Amino acid sequence: MAAVNGLAYGGGCELVAAADLAVATDDATFALPEVTIGAYPLYVAERVAETVGKKRVMELALTARPIDAARAADWGLVNRVVTPDALEPTVDELVEAIADAPAATIRTTKRAVAARVQESGERDRVRGGFAQVRADEESRAAVERFLHGDPEV
Repeated sequence: MAAVNGLAYGGGCELVAAADLAVATDDATFALPEVTIGAYPLYVAERVAETVGKKRVMELALTARPIDAARAADWGLVNRVVTPDALEPTVDELVEAIADAPAATIRTTKRAVAARVQESGERDRVRGGFAQVRADEESRAAVERFLHGDPEV
């Protein structure tokens, strides 16, 4: 989980892209300024491009120009944009929602999303992950609560 209140430049922007979820304040900005100092963003090719798309990461990396929080949300770099006083409560709410789910389900979901399920080998791996989740007692209990209409699920 990333919480951004201010600048997320260079490695900070890359960390936001690497996070599963990100919340930013409405005055946050994001940039990859490495080219201005003769360097290159090491993580960009994989993580930021995967998150925002090739053309958008090329704009960030090649121009070194910052984008605001609204554009970062539009591009998928952050999930939510909030006022500074709403940042902590919003992050807390997301963390609590995740913490309420069975850990095995969270792990398997993260792996499946990261795996790019299109490849047949990956599909088999994801199916194996599903079997692991179904074998997990906490996950089975959550499914049972859902099937029985528990409003907390």
